[in-house]
Amino acid sequence: MRVYYFLFFLPALFFSCGGNTSRKPEPTGPISGKDIYNANCVTCHGDDGKKGTLGAADLSKSMMDKKTQFVTIKDGKGAMAPMKAVMADQEIYAVIEFLETLKK
Repeated sequence: MRVYYFLFFLPALFFSCGGNTSRKPEPTGPISGKDIYNANCVTCHGDDGKKGTLGAADLSKSMMDKKTQFVTIKDGKGAMAPMKAVMADQEIYAVIEFLETLKK
């Protein structure tokens, strides 16, 4: 029974961490990095960036530079799904700016 439980819930959890995977149109108004983070990242990283579901990095302690953060968000890393089909570049940069607030 444990194997069936594991085989069912692990993939469900994995796919839930990516948030909405449909392509978003380019943003036309003000962009809120916090809102984008809450819609796409909070499931695995948590409200404060410390949740760590499926090995998600503790974003409050991340030492990545902005370029590395951009590539990691856009292309994904490990269990993290790539966000290039979900977020426009401007939205990724807005999330990166919001991530700085988690370090304080």
